[in-house]
Amino acid sequence: MTHDELHPANHLATIAPRILAALNTPAGHISALRILRHKPGRRALIAYTLETPQTPPQTILG
Repeated sequence: MTHDELHPANHLATIAPRILAALNTPAGHISALRILRHKPGRRALIAYTLETPQTPPQTILG
C-alpha cells in the first residue's frame, strides 16, 4: 500500500478542514491519522485523532 493511493484521505492538510467542517468543530485540529485497513482501488478505513480545547483526544473513523 502506498500513501499516494489514498490521497487526499491520508494527507492531514487536505482532509482536516473537511472533517472539522463536517463535525462543526472549528476550534479543533486533527493531530494524527492511521490507516487501519486498505483494499487497493476500493476502500480504506482510516482513524483520525481529533483534539479540541474542551475535550480529551477522540478517534474518528472515516
